[in-house]
Amino acid sequence: MTPPQPFNDTPLTLPEDGMLAEGYGRQIYNHPFDPSVVIKIAKLRPASDRALRLHSALGFGPRAFGPLWNSQVEARELLRAAGRVGRVARCCAQFRGLVSTNKGVGAMFDAVRAADGSLAPTALTHAQTHGHDPAMEAAIDAFWAEVKDNWIVLSDRALRNQVVVTTQNGYRLVAVDGIGERTFIPIKSMSRRLHAKACDRYHAKMQAAYRKAARGDA
Repeated sequence: MTPPQPFNDTPLTLPEDGMLAEGYGRQIYNHPFDPSVVIKIAKLRPASDRALRLHSALGFGPRAFGPLWNSQVEARELLRAAGRVGRVARCCAQFRGLVSTNKGVGAMFDAVRAADGSLAPTALTHAQTHGHDPAMEAAIDAFWAEVKDNWIVLSDRALRNQVVVTTQNGYRLVAVDGIGERTFIPIKSMSRRLHAKACDRYHAKMQAAYRKAARGDA
């Protein structure tokens, strides 16, 4: 049995070549010791829209959470979904906690990887690389069935926010970004019926976006 290790509060050092991607307001790094985790380092997002300013005024926006605002929205949605349905949703990368780094506090999430250990490609990259594949359309159908069944709210359904895992029977999609409702009144979190109707709309739009990207039009 491995003896218990003493608590170590030394911040992790994230090397520059460990950065995997950079999006709006966040940089994604490999965890230097745990390949099952990625670390999201965020910069403070300005409260540039009315809904975000209202969130801040009520104590659960950037004023309260600073640069971790986006990550707390995602973590809160994952917690809320698990509490509502009594299980952890496989269709989303799960929140793994917080960590101090040389670049600030980071939020840790599942690293969804391909068989060779690299990060799984986004659905957009997969469509542009492989072209149209009926198995991907089936994966999109299954993905939205899981999202609806687990009552997960996705604020950004773009193909770049879902990654593709190859399975024995085809593909599986996992949401890695754009999780959680960012509107001032979270109606899809309040009503399962409205959430289901929204999922049907977003499902159709994602299928259309996939076909467009697979044709090379995206």
